[in-house]
Amino acid sequence: EDLPTARFVGSVFGPDGLPVATGSVSTWNKGAVRGAVFRFKNGKLDIGPVSSRPYRLTLRVPGYAALDLGTHAATPNSVFDLGTVRLQKSATLTIVLAEELSSLTRVFLEDHGQRWRVTLKDRRYETVRTPGVYTVCAASEDGQELSRQTIELAPGDQRTLKLRAK
Repeated sequence: EDLPTARFVGSVFGPDGLPVATGSVSTWNKGAVRGAVFRFKNGKLDIGPVSSRPYRLTLRVPGYAALDLGTHAATPNSVFDLGTVRLQKSATLTIVLAEELSSLTRVFLEDHGQRWRVTLKDRRYETVRTPGVYTVCAASEDGQELSRQTIELAPGDQRTLKLRAK
């Protein structure tokens, strides 16, 4: 017997208002070992068939930062319209650890309540991000906060943030 499935549909446009030529959407559901990747062309998303359950969707387009499309519940035999996604030009953030901070300092990047550790190479870390407000924190090995700075990134920005001790 076939299990009920669902689909996600939508459109993706670049900052210039034209459909995006190509990209992919990753789907993840709670408890999955790995997600699935669906490719799209000419700005038309058609993701599926997928089993009926909630999915976290991430849009990836060459030249742009990954975009979290949120978590959406796929109900049996349904088509969920994600609407029109308009991409913004990405921003580049370079984080540099000041000399007064130990090379063993742990660095974290925070965005919309999510926090992840970044790996410094030669006291630097570079990332391409969707424009927005980010908080960068530095902590000692025992978890003591050493620095906390907030930076706002606009489309096309190439910014450097030097983390200094408080």
